[in-house]
Amino acid sequence: TRWVIRRMQRTRPLFGQLAWLLLDLLLTALIAYLAGFAAATALAVLIALATGDFVLQIMLMLWVGFIRNVQSLLTFQGGVNAQGLLILIPFLTTFLTSAWAWLYFFAQFLMRLSAPLRRSLGFLQYALPIEQRPLRAVGVVMALVAFAGYVAVMLPLAVLAELQ
Repeated sequence: TRWVIRRMQRTRPLFGQLAWLLLDLLLTALIAYLAGFAAATALAVLIALATGDFVLQIMLMLWVGFIRNVQSLLTFQGGVNAQGLLILIPFLTTFLTSAWAWLYFFAQFLMRLSAPLRRSLGFLQYALPIEQRPLRAVGVVMALVAFAGYVAVMLPLAVLAELQ
């Protein structure tokens, strides 16, 4: 994920950054599957040592449980079984690191959307000179906030009154 974020910093277009995010998703899924199968193998060896059962039979049971748990998570059907739950933990924690890449992408996206707002702040600095007339600037801002609050409360109430 850190490698992908470094590449995203060098990529200017949003579509290019989205492509890096999709690559991160695919690589994370691959790492998660490998971590899940490694955890299943280690757990199968431990269970086999403790119980004396056949290691391959236990590994197969745990791998099937892992695949079923991932499938149930991806299809939102629930039903996570106990055998694959310990294997599912590395799978989910691997995807948590990708959250940083997605947060970085959405932060960049919001910054690009807010560019027109930054230009309008220049007009506000001209219209509300805080240094020269601080009370007028504070009064205008308070009046705008009060008006917005009034509209936010009264408009839904008026709509509800019309519906009844």
